[in-house]
Amino acid sequence: MKIVIDGRLYSQSGVGRYTQKLISNLASLDKKTKYVVYLNKDNFFSFKPPAKNFEKRLVDIPWHSLKEQILLPFLLIKEKPDLVHFPYFSVPIFFPGKFIVTIHDLTIDHFDTGRASTLPWFFYKIKRLGYKLVMWIALHRATKIIAVSEMTKKEIITHYKIRPEKVVVTYEAP
Repeated sequence: MKIVIDGRLYSQSGVGRYTQKLISNLASLDKKTKYVVYLNKDNFFSFKPPAKNFEKRLVDIPWHSLKEQILLPFLLIKEKPDLVHFPYFSVPIFFPGKFIVTIHDLTIDHFDTGRASTLPWFFYKIKRLGYKLVMWIALHRATKIIAVSEMTKKEIITHYKIRPEKVVVTYEAP
């Protein structure tokens, strides 16, 4: 089996830390599955594959971008993975393969964060609409959804009309 992990946020706080711990723990638990970690140039040269069954690929495509939506699916199709893990909601909506997605919270669904944005109001609203579209497609097309709490699971089910059995709660470590 070949699994791709989208590690482009690897050096960031929050989701980056989650991705780091996911990779290190998978390396200690699973010696058979082939893992390919996609990294941007900020992480690529410092990242050392933690085990022999891990490889890294330079995929310097910014998250939340049009390039992510257009170019990343082609790279993934070329890779021919059995499964892709997106540890964050930002999923390329045109990727036709199997994937799982981790949802940490639905903060953007509840709060208009435009005041924290550097974008002009109009462009922020377009980007927010893009978020909602990507989130809806990601959740409905995912093979499984990892929620980090029971509350996040309940919100995913109620806000996006997802079948409860599709969402698995996996708590993050303290």
